[in-house]
Amino acid sequence: PGSPFDPFLQNGTVVLDGGLSTSLPNGLEDHFLWAHQLLYGMDGGLDVLKKVHREFLDNGADVIGTLTYKFSAETLNAVEKAGLLKDIENNHLTVGELMSRSVGAAVQARDEFWEEYQASVAGSSSGSQDGFVTVPKSRSKPLVFGSCGPFNDNDVFKGATDPNTKGSGDDEESVLRCHYSMKIALLKAAGVDGIAAESLPGKHEAMIAAEEMEKAGVPGWISFCCQDDAHTNNGELLSDCVKAVSSVPAVKAVGMNCFNPKYAESLIQIAKENTDRPIGVYPNSGEIWDARQGERCWHSGTDMKVLTGQDALAFKRAGACLIGGCCRVTPKQIGLFREALDMDSCDVLGNMDQIQQNDGEVLKKQQVASQM
Repeated sequence: PGSPFDPFLQNGTVVLDGGLSTSLPNGLEDHFLWAHQLLYGMDGGLDVLKKVHREFLDNGADVIGTLTYKFSAETLNAVEKAGLLKDIENNHLTVGELMSRSVGAAVQARDEFWEEYQASVAGSSSGSQDGFVTVPKSRSKPLVFGSCGPFNDNDVFKGATDPNTKGSGDDEESVLRCHYSMKIALLKAAGVDGIAAESLPGKHEAMIAAEEMEKAGVPGWISFCCQDDAHTNNGELLSDCVKAVSSVPAVKAVGMNCFNPKYAESLIQIAKENTDRPIGVYPNSGEIWDARQGERCWHSGTDMKVLTGQDALAFKRAGACLIGGCCRVTPKQIGLFREALDMDSCDVLGNMDQIQQNDGEVLKKQQVASQM
């Protein structure tokens, strides 16, 4: 079967969204539900969620992920065990109902965007503005992918990038299969276009997620969280992990996410050498999230990076074709990615001499193709 990414890849790249929970207002990721409290109607509810989805779409995202990364039946069990269920409004809602709310918000945001986008481009044509050649880009209807974070992250006060609480992904096979089978089935029933199994620590868990996608008949991507320029979070070689999951037909792309962007080009190169699947890359800002109770904060150290259009181009030229951001990467930054990648892939324009970032504005200098 074909890939849901095929229509987008015909035009060059697939632009992913950025950090959903971290782009919500008022630090909602600080909550022990990592912003998933919105699904219960708390802190502004689905209206707040839809607004951020829409901001990513308006800034050029071809794929938006659902607010389900850190949410499952296991999450609710952990919340109840920690004595925190009393702090959740509407806590009678089932996991299925909450998944449907999340996917529904993303689908509604996507459909409203698409209707307005189609109306806005009707009758548009190429032209010249301020001495630059402008070429409207044809977009395909964006996709909604169901986010599945690693099993360990479905517990409270744990995080994939937190060195204090991250998991190794070596849980019992039966436990992992039950988790992924149920979560993928719920997301499929809610109406996603595919599954994003992301921030995975290693091969064992990734293979189970991939195989459960195959059983469910749902396409998706597998993405690994990496601790350096060659290894996943549990210390395995990325090359081995990429090779393994590429054997599963449902896996339509393989990538890396929520890692320090300084490792991106090396990781992309490793992935290229070990798969024929499209390669995705969506790093974080380089900051570290302390997920522990009583902490719930970001540590930037000296490695924080504000990703720009130049980074998106570097990822593309290294070999990635699904490009976006993870934690602390904003809709505005995704807009810079989109603009840079569109200009780079535009056939009517010649080579791009320079893309510079200046207070969020993209300044472009390009040579117009000689035949124009």
